[in-house]
Amino acid sequence: IGVVREGDKPQSSVALSYCEDLHFVSRKHGTFEYDPSTDGWTYRQDGSNGSVLKRGGETVDLPQGDVTGLEDGDELFMARAKHPVVFREEGMR
Repeated sequence: IGVVREGDKPQSSVALSYCEDLHFVSRKHGTFEYDPSTDGWTYRQDGSNGSVLKRGGETVDLPQGDVTGLEDGDELFMARAKHPVVFREEGMR
């Protein structure tokens, strides 16, 4: 997942159009992967500006290189964005 700025070609499968809220989001900010051994999804933080994961009232900082399992309803705030990407398991398999 990453942002596409004006004149750029997308560098990730999930491309978000640039807006002021996504100013610090990298072109290839993170990677969602399905792990068949756990039958679940993970998120790897690729960009250097980090992300924050909110789950059930808990907040976890995700620095570059961090990998975390995802649960339905997790909110991912990429690089200081005010609006999250919300992970929904339904339809992901």
